[in-house]
Amino acid sequence: MTGDRGALSPVLRDISDGSSISDVSSGAQTEKAMSTFLMSQYLFQRFQRKGLIPNSNLLGSYSDCGLLVRRDTGSYISQPMSISPSLLNAVANLDVYVAFTMRSYITEPIFKALPQDLRELELKKGGDRYQVVDSLEEIAQASPRDISRFQYICFVREERVVLLWHDSIKEIVDHAARVEEVFLSQILNINVASPVSESIPSTTMNEKMFNALYEAPEKTIEKMAYHRNLQGDEDEKRPTAEVEVKEISPYDVERGTLCGESLARVSYPYTSIYLGIAMAAVAVLVLGQLVRILLMETLADQYYIRFALVAAIPILLPLTWFFAGTFIIFIAQTIGPIGGLRENSRFYSARPPNVQQATKVGFKPPHITIQMPVYKESFNIVIKPTVDSLKQAISQYELQGGSASIFINDDGLQTMPVDEARKRIDYYRNNNIGWVARPRNGHNGFVRGGKFKKASNMNFALGLSLTTEDKLMELVREKYGSKAVLSGREEQDLYSQAMSMAIKESGWAWAGGNIRIGEHLLIVDSDTRVPKNCLMYGAAEMYLSPEVAILQHSSGVMNVTKSFFENGMQFFTDLVYYAIRFCCGSGEPAPFVGHNAFIRWQALQSVVFRDRDGQDKWWSESHVSEDFDLSFRLQATGNVTRLAAYHTGEDAFQEGVSLTVYDELSRWKKYAYGSTEIIFNPFIYWFTRGPIAKGFRKYIGTSYISMASKFHVTAYLFSYHAMASSLPLTILNYVLVGWFKGDFDQFFIQSWQTFMATVFVFNIVGNVALAVLRYRLSEKPFFYSLFENLKWAPFLIIFFGGLSFHLSTIILSYLLSIPVADWAGTQKEAENSNFFKESGKIVRSFKWMYLVMFALTGGMIYLGTAAPREWSIRDYTAITPLSFNIVCHCLLPLVLNPDLTKVQF
Repeated sequence: MTGDRGALSPVLRDISDGSSISDVSSGAQTEKAMSTFLMSQYLFQRFQRKGLIPNSNLLGSYSDCGLLVRRDTGSYISQPMSISPSLLNAVANLDVYVAFTMRSYITEPIFKALPQDLRELELKKGGDRYQVVDSLEEIAQASPRDISRFQYICFVREERVVLLWHDSIKEIVDHAARVEEVFLSQILNINVASPVSESIPSTTMNEKMFNALYEAPEKTIEKMAYHRNLQGDEDEKRPTAEVEVKEISPYDVERGTLCGESLARVSYPYTSIYLGIAMAAVAVLVLGQLVRILLMETLADQYYIRFALVAAIPILLPLTWFFAGTFIIFIAQTIGPIGGLRENSRFYSARPPNVQQATKVGFKPPHITIQMPVYKESFNIVIKPTVDSLKQAISQYELQGGSASIFINDDGLQTMPVDEARKRIDYYRNNNIGWVARPRNGHNGFVRGGKFKKASNMNFALGLSLTTEDKLMELVREKYGSKAVLSGREEQDLYSQAMSMAIKESGWAWAGGNIRIGEHLLIVDSDTRVPKNCLMYGAAEMYLSPEVAILQHSSGVMNVTKSFFENGMQFFTDLVYYAIRFCCGSGEPAPFVGHNAFIRWQALQSVVFRDRDGQDKWWSESHVSEDFDLSFRLQATGNVTRLAAYHTGEDAFQEGVSLTVYDELSRWKKYAYGSTEIIFNPFIYWFTRGPIAKGFRKYIGTSYISMASKFHVTAYLFSYHAMASSLPLTILNYVLVGWFKGDFDQFFIQSWQTFMATVFVFNIVGNVALAVLRYRLSEKPFFYSLFENLKWAPFLIIFFGGLSFHLSTIILSYLLSIPVADWAGTQKEAENSNFFKESGKIVRSFKWMYLVMFALTGGMIYLGTAAPREWSIRDYTAITPLSFNIVCHCLLPLVLNPDLTKVQF
């Protein structure tokens, strides 16, 4: 199955008689054709009344003016009765849902003033660029790379029409209104403030406008736009932009006062200072105190074997780093410098790049490929809204002179019913989406690599893309020679042939559309919303900072179900991004979270590796945290990862969060498993490969990364082990404190002390620090923020208090090489559930955890009430920490499950 038009769509049939649909079959097709015909007639008459399509009584007959609406794949219904074959072929080649040719009193003076060699019209107000072609026939023969499809507009010089198109009826009406408003405001230098929902100016108004415009000198067009000639030196023929460009001085670089455009941004040392203080605190207050205790006890009883306890320090030390570092960062958020969160620096962008300044120094918007892996998410609820958001961003980018394409890696396409797959393929083709699909795991021996299939999905798609490129180069050399210059249509024909060859060679793949990779990749999830202007800003920043390999964007949350659990996860996600912003703004390299990030394609290719199966891989299939692994490999070769935080509010990137406690718990287990994978080898390899994983050793050993960053990342990775150790160490504390009554070495730190310190730091200091930080950044009032933090504190206490059992079991599974089930993607849409369904699901998912908790509870009750005196445990310092753990574990799947409150029969 290929993306060739002939292979995926029927032969084009022209239903263009304007009043007859006699060739349409009966039944559902007849009903669909009739509704399409009526809609086309309504739109045609509407646009004629508004003066956008010529009225034959006023301007004569124009066979090249009309409107077409797609009935089904490759088949259009058109208005009026006779329509130009060139127009039909042009619209068919664009393969759009609805299109019409605009010729009005407003467009005439524009065409009158267009230079003959102009290929792009750039608006002086707003900077939008409209493509200009010589004829409709040129569009009919154009390849996808020759026409910016998501501009939704094209000036056609020979026929003197403006061709407009869109993907829905509602959008074409709004689009036509916007275009006319832009033309009016640009040509007459006025502000047209009416919303697009209002009626388009009437014919009478157009006639008045026409008289004013037609009598105006041709210089009017110069007020509307820059002339951009693509057949020569653009910089010489294009008027100088009216922007202020400042020279970059070493003094500005040193002070960090540039508007984020310097190639040598300032790098703040604050995180290094914070981490140094934390490490000193651990060394002096913790290690120093422990060693002091050992020395004093040994001097008292001469029991030197006690020093064997020092061997536990390397194990316990990493578990304290995250706690100490977090405490120091909380203090820094309260009283430390925060100017870095408002300025651009080496690892952080608080302000967007100056695109005009970038253009002045040679920036030209490159092609960007938006890569989106999907699985079995709902098409209408999840995938389509994300694609609509991406199309809006592409449209804005193309109007600014760039080009972009959507590249969907569909892991569910070959697993779904044929009819559903056909509908999805038709949607991809109709919306100019490139796609690749691979077989389900185990189908005819095909293996989807990895425990988390996202990495192997993207590897498969990228591999097919590059194979197609190789086949294309072979075909070009065979047919045209090594120095051939191909037209767009010739290249497209060869590309379709090359894709068919690559699919045949693969033996597994389905594919279609444009799967070529641009200069940059934008990685998004299937449940994402992107800002309209993100592509231009991303491209400009990557151009101005060639050392940046990953530009990670801070994201907001797209709330789906509005349940208290999702709201809690939204609060926690916002909290995480606040912490990331603070660390990156203070000088820490940005983390790569796997989505909502631009990746430089050249940098990604530089870290490709040959896997055990003999295939080149970009994403690691042997790590469930493939994003962390990629970030490590890129940074270890000298690349920079940066956080961009200039898209905020409603204009921010938005991502979905876990909708259920099961999904969120699965995510944390995946993170814990992944962090262990990155640091350690399984036990069975410790005597042959050593305990530390090769990739982590390379990361620690590289000179491109500061020591502070290495400690910070290591502390983060060990934070999962610290959480996992909570329950086992608390049980150990219960036994030692309860049975030995203090008759154990004072080197041992009781869980009661750890418990109180954790409560103080994370639930008191942390909440106050976050409220102060938001207040200092002028984002939220202090008391409002503090109330919000405290409101969600019980939610987070129960959640994190109930993680230890699950994290410890999954970490042990990796270390002991015990097979675990593959991780699936998180649920993207709400499911209709109730108390009875959830009760059974809780029993199935948490039966082992409850078995352990009930056993511990029974043991505590017995030791506290019925055990012999010498075996009883009644000390609150032993009982409280373990009781807290047990209660949180038992409440986690109950209290944090909104569906348990739904009782339906």
